[in-house]
Amino acid sequence: MIEITWQYDPESEALERVPETAEEAMLMLHMGNTAFAEMGRAVGDHRYVIPITAEELGLGDRPGEAPSQEPMAVVLGCADARVPLELVFSQSANDLFAVRVAGNILGSDCVGSMDYAVTHLPSVRLLAVVGHTGCGAVQAAVIPQLNDFARVPLCGLISSYNEMQMNPGPDWRMLLIKRALVKGFIVSDHFNQMPEFWQEVPPAVKSGKIKYREDIVRGLDAAPEAFIGLLKGRNFGKLLVQVSDDPTRT
Repeated sequence: MIEITWQYDPESEALERVPETAEEAMLMLHMGNTAFAEMGRAVGDHRYVIPITAEELGLGDRPGEAPSQEPMAVVLGCADARVPLELVFSQSANDLFAVRVAGNILGSDCVGSMDYAVTHLPSVRLLAVVGHTGCGAVQAAVIPQLNDFARVPLCGLISSYNEMQMNPGPDWRMLLIKRALVKGFIVSDHFNQMPEFWQEVPPAVKSGKIKYREDIVRGLDAAPEAFIGLLKGRNFGKLLVQVSDDPTRT
């Protein structure tokens, strides 16, 4: 049996955990997540207690009144019911300002909520995004928005490469109603167009008409960790491992 408990003990004074920096807040989240993960590996009965203060329960100096918001972190997570943020980070009430939306899609409403927290809650030390795969929320939200006769190029499935069990497929009824075409795209099928590519693309990059992003890690010893990060979506842009100076760049 595994028991997770928020515990308020009026006879003992719970220590208020207030990080001073973003690094301290990140460490607290990491330690809480590690404690949560260890419960899944525990043998036999296991009980994990998270102390909570009277103020966090609204039982402080003014009983019955809602306490002021004092979260240490703003956390963007998916609305997926399997990912309750306070639980996976082993935090108590008033520790996290949680923004949850299907698929972690950062729309204007989510940005507004996060901006409010950063602007009006001085206790916030950290912005964190919790990612996961397999809930299907983004797919379910996007397909109904397709135009009639839409063409959808399928050019990668990196989020599923390490999955032991494949995620469920799209809603075929909506694809039928939209008369949409979903077609796989593999670059090797288009090598015959390479001469046109070299003629058109490099000048467009040089002139700034085409812009791109790169995520560069330095040193061959960093390649394994960089590859793991690639599979987890940590990179922003094309991931490259630089093993020597690039003479083409100044």
